[in-house]
Amino acid sequence: MPNFSDLRTLCLESQRLTHTVIDDFLIYYGARQDNLNRKAKKKLARYSHVSRDLPEEWTNMVMTQFIGHVIFKQDGLINRYINHSGLDHLLDEEMAFLEFQAENPWRFSFAEIAGQPAEDFFEMKDVFTDDTYLLFSPGLSDILASQNISLCFNLVSYNGECWETYGPISAYNGFEPSDIRFFATQVNRGNWFENDRELMEYVESNPVPFMHLFAGAIAPRAFHIDDQIVHVTAEYLDDSFDAELFKDRFKVEYSMGVYKLSQEGWNMFPHFTAAYYNEKEELLFLYSMTDRGFRYLVKELNSCGYDLSFQSDFRVNTGMVQLTNDLLKKEINMNPYSFLFTSEPPEEDNRHLDKINTLLSGMVPLVNAGKKPDLEMMSITHDVPFETVQALYDRLKESQDQ
Repeated sequence: MPNFSDLRTLCLESQRLTHTVIDDFLIYYGARQDNLNRKAKKKLARYSHVSRDLPEEWTNMVMTQFIGHVIFKQDGLINRYINHSGLDHLLDEEMAFLEFQAENPWRFSFAEIAGQPAEDFFEMKDVFTDDTYLLFSPGLSDILASQNISLCFNLVSYNGECWETYGPISAYNGFEPSDIRFFATQVNRGNWFENDRELMEYVESNPVPFMHLFAGAIAPRAFHIDDQIVHVTAEYLDDSFDAELFKDRFKVEYSMGVYKLSQEGWNMFPHFTAAYYNEKEELLFLYSMTDRGFRYLVKELNSCGYDLSFQSDFRVNTGMVQLTNDLLKKEINMNPYSFLFTSEPPEEDNRHLDKINTLLSGMVPLVNAGKKPDLEMMSITHDVPFETVQALYDRLKESQDQ
């Protein structure tokens, strides 16, 4: 167990040198030497339609973070700058600090908080590399004082004993690793990541889209009683589909070359669970808006002769789908076959889901602030049954207390 008092002293000294050498000098030096300021603005401008609604200080901080990453990442510009005459005015301790940073590249990390052994110190687990590390971050402590955190996205640097954050901290209230995987595939459209380390290599090469996930940081997860509302999908190649095999267990429909397999109850809110078979593509597509519905669908299909995995291809929170649409200026349809079998739009179900999402957006900040909302008033205001409001509140409290 480290001596956290001594470690805090080391971290504060590292922060002092970071402010003096990097913030007040090297960031501007890089801007002059390699037009890093202009390059950062060009990269960030692609998402200005979203960032313009964020605080101005965030935009300034993320620009500095981008430049810092370009300089100190693996094979970054620091390796070229370190011998430049433009650094001759630095003190010996300042040059030693930069040389150490060059030897220990900065990196981005999506991580969960695994523990807090001391004030402002956090045990972190990177969800894509499985690396564990000790992080010093007073800023993260400030965020935790007012909200729950499911996942963090930080640019981190090493000081010899532990890691520290540089630039804005993205602390997500509702996003999960599967959401980040989904977003990465949408940004890197047409390419598939063989593993999570490949995903993080892509983040290192193109961090700006992931920086802008900050815009959805406070988006809560949506629940209907005990079911989390998510988009769960899977695809399988199948060249031997026979609709007759499913008629005893499923309602079988057909439209424009596509079969739909569904079951009463599971094909309605909140599950919307169904399987689709595309004859032309010889593709079996599974879709559900709850984990429970997806598992049930796989079990039922396997009872008809399949041997499908319970592991989905994508599992995405509704907030991430909406944010991805906004950031990438596209309309992502998680169920591309639903329109073929909709005679009338399920307006009532959609309205019900919208009411729950709106209710949660008002309830979550109050619960995170330690306040109990007026559940009866919320039930009336949002036109949601009181039992549902009570269940959602209980779920949020249970999550907060864990």
